[in-house]
Parts: sequence; C-alpha cells; structure tokens
Amino acid sequence: MQYKYLSAIILFFLVFVCAAQTSTRTTITGRVFDNSEKPIPFANVVINGLALGDMTDLSGKYTIRKIPFGTYEITASSIGYTSQTKQVSIENKKSLTLNFSLKEEANELDETIVYGKSKSQKVREMALHVNAIDVTGIANTTANLSQVLNRSAGVKVREQGGMGSDFNFSINGLSGSAVKFFIDGVPMEAMGSSMTLNNIPVNLAKRIEVYKGVVPVELGSDALGGAVNIITNQDINKYLDVSYSFGSFNTHRVALTSLVRNKKTGLTLKANAYYNYSDNDYLMRGVEIFDYDLNQYVEKDFNRFHDQFQSAMGQLEVGVTGKKWADTFFVGASFTKQDKEIQTGSTQNLVYGGAERNSKAYNTSLHYKKTDLFVKNLDISLYASYVNDTFKVIDTMQRKYEWDGSYVEANRAEVSRGARSSYIYKRPKTFVRTNLNYTLNNHHSFNVNYLRTSLKNNVSDEFVTTSVKTTDYITKQIAGLSYQQNWLENKWTNTFFGNTIVMIRKLKKKIFL
Repeated sequence: MQYKYLSAIILFFLVFVCAAQTSTRTTITGRVFDNSEKPIPFANVVINGLALGDMTDLSGKYTIRKIPFGTYEITASSIGYTSQTKQVSIENKKSLTLNFSLKEEANELDETIVYGKSKSQKVREMALHVNAIDVTGIANTTANLSQVLNRSAGVKVREQGGMGSDFNFSINGLSGSAVKFFIDGVPMEAMGSSMTLNNIPVNLAKRIEVYKGVVPVELGSDALGGAVNIITNQDINKYLDVSYSFGSFNTHRVALTSLVRNKKTGLTLKANAYYNYSDNDYLMRGVEIFDYDLNQYVEKDFNRFHDQFQSAMGQLEVGVTGKKWADTFFVGASFTKQDKEIQTGSTQNLVYGGAERNSKAYNTSLHYKKTDLFVKNLDISLYASYVNDTFKVIDTMQRKYEWDGSYVEANRAEVSRGARSSYIYKRPKTFVRTNLNYTLNNHHSFNVNYLRTSLKNNVSDEFVTTSVKTTDYITKQIAGLSYQQNWLENKWTNTFFGNTIVMIRKLKKKIFL
C-alpha cells in the first residue's frame, strides 16, 4: 500500500511541475498571406531575441509554443516579400493569434535564418523506434533505395544477383509479410507488383523513415516487424531533376522528377518517371558442370546469358495547392512495368534459357489534405486509388540448358519440370485510407486512421482450357486510434494506440458449359 501512495504522490508532483512550467508560457499561432490574401508557404516567423520560431506549412500556418510572458517583436519573412515586424505583449494568455500580410518585392535577401528542427530530426525524436535517413546528399547517384537502406542499423538486404534480382529485406531479423513498404504513407502495393524497393532510384525520395517494431497508427498497417516509409519531394516550388547513369553489364538508369505551379491559380502539375535496364551478364566463377569429354565434373567460369532486366514507371498528377478548401488536392495516373528473364533455379545446376516473369499495372489515384478542417487543429488526409495489376509467369520452353548456352530438347518445361505453362495473375485492387489528427493543446493530441483494401485475384493458364474458373476475393479493414501526451517541453512523450484488423476472404467458382 505504501508503494501505491508513493506512486500517486510522484504522479501528482509531476503534473504539478508540468502545470507550473506551462502556466507562465503561451502559444502563438497564425498565418502569413500575400497582398491577395493567398497563403505563403515556407515563410519564417521568428521572435526577435529568442531562439524560437517556425516555418509556415502549405496553408501559410505557423505555430510557436512555449513562449514566456513578456513583450516581444515578431518578424515574418519570405524570399521575394518585404519582411513585417509586429510587437505583442503576452500576459496571462494561454494562446494568441497573430497574422501577417507581406508585400512582394524584387530585392533578393542576402541571408535567411531558419529556426527549428529538420523533418528527419523530428522523426528521430518520436516516441517510436524509428530511424530517419536523409537521402538528398546522395541524389543523382547510381544507388537504389534498397542499397541505401542496407547501410542503416538493424536493416539487412540480401540480393540474389544483379539489377532486378529477388531480395530479402529484414528489420531486426524479421522479414517477409512482417515488414511493409509505403510511399508517402500509402502502401507500395497500391502502385502494383512492378513497384519494388530495389527499382526506385534515390532521386524520387527526399528521406526514408524506418520503423523498427511498432508502426504508427497513421500508416494503417498490420506489420509486426516494422515498416519503411519513403517520403518524396513535397516542395510546391518549380523544380526539374533529370539524371542518367551508365554502368557495367550494359546497365542504364534514368530518373525524372518535376513540378510546375501557377502561383495565381494554385494549379500544380507533377511528373515522376524512371527507367532501369541491365543485361546482368556478369561472370559466374567456379561453376561445376559435367565434362563429357573427360567424363567427370569440372569447375569453369561462365557469363550469365539469360538474365536481362528492365523496369519503368511513369506518374502524372494534376491538382491545386494552397487553397482555403484544400492544402493539396491531386488526381493522378501512373503506369509501371517490369520484365525479368530467369537464369537459374534454386541452385546453379538448374540453368534456364526461356523462363520469364513479366508484370504491368495501371493506377488512378486521389490525394486530399487539409489543416484546420471545420475546427482549428483538426487535420485530414485522404487517399484513394484503383490499380489494375497483371503478373505473368512464362514457362513454355521444353529444353535443358547448360551454362555455355547450349541446350537439348526435352519433354518437360524448365521451371515446373512438367507441362509447359503461361500463368496470368490478374489482381485489381482498391485502396481507401482516411486519417484524422486533432491537437487539443500543447500536451494532448489524437489520431484516427482507417484503411480498406479490396483485392480480386484471378489465375489462368494460357495452355490449359478448363470449365471451372476460381476467383479469390479478399477484403481487409484496419482501424487505428492513438493518443499522445507531451510533457516537460516535449522531453517526455507518452503514446497510447491500438489497431483492429478485420479480413474477409471468399472463393467463388464458375462452371462454363
């Protein structure tokens, strides 16, 4: 009983200390506009004489917390605009609203000082085991994202060969379905099976978040081992980035990212694309084959002859940014494609010369984000997409190949070791995700997330005619709720969360007479 009373006294003392610290501090919020009352994103708002400030978001909103009572001069500035300074007196106020209206100017600022932490630093300080990797420093290199992640602590990527080869990704020893991949919080599978981690060039990413173990509710995932969230460039200023690289084994990489925006209307056009190709004809050393002249097994070196790989992605999005009814609103379409020749089976003794895996996907999507929806500090993020995904496995060659490229005719297929086949997997998918975040005050915030995934799986073989067709329907729903506390000037954070997962699977058979 004494321990219970002691715990209650300690808890009461901590709450009292937190209340005492915050009773003499306040929060200033507001927006920064131009002459036409359009929001100015990425403007700096600083308190002169204090190391406190913030940068405005896409809606021109800023928030400065933990300000001691007193009289201050607050300055708002942005490149291309005349700075504005206002004097405020803060006494016995929990919050204060202060807006700025900046005039455009042609003068160029010599220096801009930004107060605050980077996005990567803020992610690292979350109450989760997460590592944020800033990839801007290695842009326009020949590396892909899987190679970058392989350098992160606790992450291991094992590739079976050259470009486009199968790989195993693990976080702290967990792999497979226990680890999920996302792009801007959206499951990567929403782009189709052609979109894989070892295809994406580093140019398309600004930073990578690696969650080890617990995954935040806003991702809406059933991952048990962790997750990887790839954050792309969210800048709304005009930009164009094009890169091309050439390497060994006739390897080519092309990547493009661009954005065009009209400041007056807010109309924005985004385009992303990449193309990868490689012959993968690297040397295999010490391959054991049977020499019929010597009538014994010998070791020789051979080049791979059936391992070509190519993948491509094109994405176009059009919408508006910085509007009163939407911070961002985009509708988009994308196409992904991947062609992979299969060189070997489970061991190097099984050599293939005709087997292939091909896939392509068409995607349409909708993105919507808005801060202060209906009420202050209520933010919403909505994503919906439909993808028509087709995956094909071709095993029609009835031959037995050797490492020198020679072959003999056989009465069975290469991979299946049976009748030749050409399996086609058609998987139309629908994704809908809604996320609501509400900040009650400096200490309490809530997040609600809902994700619904619908998948229809049809499998057919071009060489088999059957009167029975089986279709697999899978529907998965994930609902999550989190509550976060911030105390002692954000040095102590508590996060409470929970997920509910419902999965429904149906098999339907149709008989054709």
